[in-house]
Formats: sequence, C-alpha cells, structure tokens
Amino acid sequence: MNLSLKNRWDLSCFYSSVDDEQLQKDVNQIIELSKEFKKFKGRLNDALEEVLKLDIKISELQDKVFTYLFLILSTDASNEKVRVIESRLSEQILKETSSCSEYFVIELGKMPDEDYQRQLDNSEILRKHKSYLDQIRKDAKYYLPEDISIALAKRSAFGPGILDELMDEYDTVLKFDNPELSLFGKLKKLFGFGKNLKISFHQILHILSSSKSSSVRKKAMFILNDTLKNPSKDVGGFSYANMRARALNALIGKKIVEDDDRGFTYSMESRNLSNMVDRETVDALHNSVLISGAEQAKRYYKIVAKLIGKDLLLWSDRNAPLPFDCDKDIPYDEALNIVRKATGSFSNVMLQFIDEMVANNKIDSAVYDGKMTGAFNCSLVVPDNKPDSYVLLSYMNKSRDVMTLAHELGHAVHGLLAGKEQGALMQHAPMAYAETASIFNEMVTFEYMLNNTSSDKDKLSLLMNKCSDWINTVVRQISFSFFEQDIHAKRRNGKLTVDDFNSAWINNTVKFYGKDGEVFKYENIDSLWSYVSHFMRPYYVYAYAFGELFTQSLFAVRDRFSKDEFEKLYIDMLKSGSTRNAVELMKPFGLNPNDTDFWNNGINVSIKKWLNEIECLIDKLKL
Repeated sequence: MNLSLKNRWDLSCFYSSVDDEQLQKDVNQIIELSKEFKKFKGRLNDALEEVLKLDIKISELQDKVFTYLFLILSTDASNEKVRVIESRLSEQILKETSSCSEYFVIELGKMPDEDYQRQLDNSEILRKHKSYLDQIRKDAKYYLPEDISIALAKRSAFGPGILDELMDEYDTVLKFDNPELSLFGKLKKLFGFGKNLKISFHQILHILSSSKSSSVRKKAMFILNDTLKNPSKDVGGFSYANMRARALNALIGKKIVEDDDRGFTYSMESRNLSNMVDRETVDALHNSVLISGAEQAKRYYKIVAKLIGKDLLLWSDRNAPLPFDCDKDIPYDEALNIVRKATGSFSNVMLQFIDEMVANNKIDSAVYDGKMTGAFNCSLVVPDNKPDSYVLLSYMNKSRDVMTLAHELGHAVHGLLAGKEQGALMQHAPMAYAETASIFNEMVTFEYMLNNTSSDKDKLSLLMNKCSDWINTVVRQISFSFFEQDIHAKRRNGKLTVDDFNSAWINNTVKFYGKDGEVFKYENIDSLWSYVSHFMRPYYVYAYAFGELFTQSLFAVRDRFSKDEFEKLYIDMLKSGSTRNAVELMKPFGLNPNDTDFWNNGINVSIKKWLNEIECLIDKLKL
C-alpha cells in the first residue's frame, strides 16, 4: 500500500471553515427538527417510531457540528473565535433541544408495557433500537419532573463545563522552566542560541518519562509540581491547582445536589448505570486492583530500582527509561507500518479500516503549539448514517508512542464497526468496556513486536515498558478512582481547599504504592492531582482498569478457538456498540465478569505472567 503520511487532519468533509454558511444551516436544521420533535409531546404512546427517526437525524447533525468544532479546538485550544462560535451555537441548539430530550425520556419511561410492546411489534427500526429504548425505561426511576429537567438542561451550558474548558486552555499556555538546562545553558540561551528556557506540558511530561538522568527527572518533577501549586501569570495570577480546585468544587457540588434529587444512593451509581455494570462488579474490580494489582505494581517497581541501581525510587523515577532501553527513534511512518502489520496479522477487516483512515488523513500525530495534551479517538455517525473517526496524539518517536497509536486506532476501528452496524444512537459502547478494542489492539501490537525481537535485552525492555503501561492503566487509574471517592465524600461537608485535595492525593498514593520509604521516596507530588483532567468527568477513570483486565481475560482465551472463529466473535463484539452489557459480551467467549475470580485472573494472565518472564530474563542476562 502507498501510505499517505500526512500527520494533520483533513476536516474539509465537515465544513470548509468555521465561517462556512453550511455550519449555521445545519444548526438551523437541528432547531427545525427539534420543533417537529416537540409536536409529538403527549403522543408518544402511538408515535414512538416517528420520534425515534427524528432523534436519529438530530443526533447525526449535532455530532457533525460539535465534533467539527471540538476537533478544531483540540488542535488550537486557545482559539477564542472558535470557542465563541461553539458557545453561541450550543446555546442556540440547547434552547430548543433540551425540552425535546426531557419529555422523550420521561414519557418513554412512563409508557405502559403493552403500548411499548405493541409499537415494537409493528416497527423494524424500533426493534433494532430496543436496547437503547430499554435502557431509557430502566433508568426512569431516576428522572426528575419534566419542568425541572428542562430547566437544568437549559442551564447546563453555563455550569462547571466552562471551568473545564478554561483548564484545557490553560494546559496549552502554561509554561515550565526547562529542567534540562544548566546554568551555562541558560546563559547560552540569553545570547540567542541553545535550548528553550520555557517548555510546554507535553515537553515536561515527556522529559519525566524519557530522560536518562535521574537528576534531570528529579528537577522536572520539582518544576512540574512547583509550577502547578504556585501563582502563575500564565493562568491569570492564580495557581493552576487553585483553579482546578475551584472547578472540582463546582462540579462535585452540583453533582451531589442532582444525585440526591434523582435518588442515587452512592456517588458512583450514575456512572455505573451508564456503564451498564452493577455495584458489586465494580467493587470487585476495585478490590482486586487494590490488593493483587498493587502487589504486582510494587513488585515491578522493586525490579526497576534494582535495574537502575537504587535502593529507593523517587516518584520521578516511576516511568524512567531503563539502562538497556533501545535509544532508537521510531519515526511515525515506521510506527504506522508496525501497527498495520500487527493488526493485519490478526484481522484484515480491522486493517482495512486503518488504511482508510490513513488515506483520508484522519490521524493528527504531529507535535505543535496549541495542541491539546494527551491522545484520543473521536468516532461519530454523520447524516445519512455514515460512520467516521478521528485520532489525535502527539507522536514523539518512542516505543510507547507506537502503543498509543495502536490504542487509538483500536478505538477507531471499534467506532467505525459499531457506527456502521448500530447508527448514531447506539454506536458508543459504555465507557467500562469501550477500552476493549483499544487495549486489544495494543496487545496484538505488543505481541507482534515481542515475537519479532531476537535480542533478550530488547525483549526485556518491551516487557518492562508493557508492565509500566499496565500499572498506569490499572493501578494508577483505580488509585484515581479511590481519590475521587474520597473527595466526593468530603465535599458533602463543604468546599475543599487545595490542601484537602493534596491530602487525599497523598493518602491514596500511599495506599497503592506503599508507605514513604517502602518502595518510593515521595517528593514534590502533592499537587499532581490538579493536572488530571479526567476528574472533571466523575468516575470516568475506572473504565481504563475495567477495560484492561476485561481485555486481558479475553486475550488469554484466544487459543480455545480457531483463528477465524475468534476473529468473527471479536468483530461481532465490536459491532455491538451499546446494545449488550459486559456479561452478554463475554458469554460467547466462555467468560463471566460477575465471577469473583474474573478480575484476579485478568491480573494473573497479564502483569503477573510478564513479571515472571522479566525475572527469568534478568537472571539469564545476569543484570
């Protein structure tokens, strides 16, 4: 294949620019469709099919409009013109659509079973969307009265989300002293040459995971934490941590009021419902990671300490490169070919989707100022039931970036398959297992790289990096979830100070990684919670651990099936979107996430097995 290696998005399939007249025309159409939608209020018992068709059209158009604006802001987060346009259009649409969605879910929730079943029996499109409609009816007991729901929906554009957007913007403008510069280097820079005095979030986090110098990493950790906790002109003279504390106080306070009004009995309940998992399963996941996962994490970090010649690690050593890590840069085109070959070795169906994304410039991998930190995939279904998908990452030529590319392309294939099969309303799998395809594609790529490596040192490097990534995905994210549970509980007693957040952060770090002096010496970590943007989406984080262990259990049973049989079952699973819950997804593979041993087994077949292999290689290499 002749690959197109442009590494910036082409968004012209949406609009020519934010000034394109079609953008406002699409918004006007959404408003007109919403007015039509509202005419069916009080008539849903006989008009469910007509209303569902309107719901699909509105969803497709909204996804087209706001995905386009979101993607632009992801690459230019401080673009005030686009933010103003997004806000204006959002308020225009919300004014009309809020009452639509509220009457729809309330009437559907109250609809007598016989009327619901009669309409299902007489409509193919309703039968196709039965899981979507059933979930709405299942959640009906948590709905607020219609007038209150509409009032809240209309005001949602002016809530804590504004502060979340502000923090995203600060991420792109906040600057840090360059820890790689010595005093001599600073003097050189003053005379017009040498490295930059100030660096971005991207760059300082990259130094923490890539610098071979322990002193540079230590300095980077101090600069990161110190910059977050102290006032900065980059964030209006406030401290970044103080701004995040304000945002979280507003968000959690609002959530507590709404949870109580809706009748939720615990703070994670709404997230569990949207993830289609019960409390017992989520608690079992958390407990398994706290006990077994944390034990393996400490085991791994003790190996790291031995390999880099330390009795005790600093927190800045957590993601440190190892002495035998390969220094070779992996250019983007090479990384793309690795992921393509690995994916193709498992499924030509998945490879075809990836090649189409590359050819149509759906991947933005370049590193540049103004770009949002982190990586993501955004999949949607645009008008006429056309699935589409976009990947963003900042490719830095390292092996971990190869895994990030594989991860996000796994998401993309998942979104495209589900979008084609299920449409706009049922494309997205619940977060708890939306990570399945991404992690599975990482595993396929990891095994491909491991099997094509002859050097024992390179195998050791791959295995160590995989363990590190696993810990960041599982142990770190569940420690985040415990942190969230703590701050949500404490917020009920009033607003939290920065010190309150700091204390909860330290306590949960110790809970998972050991007391100070056991594995780590904790220095300059108290404000690190403040740059974890996922906390603005309550209890989002446990989905990463759920997805990792869910997928590791699935990956481990491949040999029970023929290659073709497993691929077919797997592709069918990805096509499901939100139509099946975790138990239903695992049943064809002979697995049950409600079993008490399911999560422990996910730990045993992944990091525990890899650490056994690592210890054998270390003995063999006499390291």
